[in-house]
Amino acid sequence: MLTIPANMQTALKKNPNQEFRYIIKIGRSLIASPYTASNFYISSNATFGTNNVGITDSIVYPVVPILLKEPDITEQLDIRAHTSTVGGFSIELDDNFLFQNPAHSNALEKFSDQLNTYNIYNRDLYIYLWLSGLTNLQTECLEVYHGIVGDVKISNNKVIIPISNSTFKVQKELPQKIINVNDHPLAPSESIGLPYSLVYGQHKYLYCNPNKSL
Repeated sequence: MLTIPANMQTALKKNPNQEFRYIIKIGRSLIASPYTASNFYISSNATFGTNNVGITDSIVYPVVPILLKEPDITEQLDIRAHTSTVGGFSIELDDNFLFQNPAHSNALEKFSDQLNTYNIYNRDLYIYLWLSGLTNLQTECLEVYHGIVGDVKISNNKVIIPISNSTFKVQKELPQKIINVNDHPLAPSESIGLPYSLVYGQHKYLYCNPNKSL
C-alpha cells in the first residue's frame, strides 16, 4: 500500500482542491567511457512552466517541461494464467524543446539528440506525484510506479517511450561489474569501463597458474 509522505499530506490539508502533477525520473548512462549513470527529470509545462526549475534527489536537478500528457498507467490481466501486471503503456515527450546536456558542456539539445550521448534502454523509470511547494522527490513526492524503458520511437517532433513492468528486465545486463582502474591498475586503457568477460566451459590455465582450472 502506498503511504502519502507527511509534507504531501500537509499540502493537501492546506489546499485539498489542488491538482497533482507528475514528475518522471528516467535512468540513463553515457554510451561511451566512463559510462557514468545519471537521470532525466521530466514533467509538463503545467508543473513548472518552461523554466528549468529544480527538484531535490540527493542534489538539485533541473526538471525539463517536455511531458506532453499525463501517463496512463494501465494494468494487464491474463485470465488463463490468473495473473495481472502493471505496465505496457507509453509516455510522450515534446522533441522541440531544447535543454542542457551536461555531457556536452551544457549545450542546448533536443531529447532525441541527447540519446546520442545517453542510453536509456532497459533503464529504470519512476513516476512520482507532485504538488506545488514540494521540493524533495524522495521524501515529499509519492512514487506511484516503477517500470523499465523499452525501445524509443521518434516521430513528428515527438518521442514515445514504452514502459514495461519493473519485475523483469527486457535484456538483463551481464556481467554487471565493469573493469576499473582501482581493481585493475595494469589493465589497458581501452579496457577501462568495459564489462568483465564471461567465461564458459573448463579452462586448463587460470590466472597464469597451470595447476588451477575453472
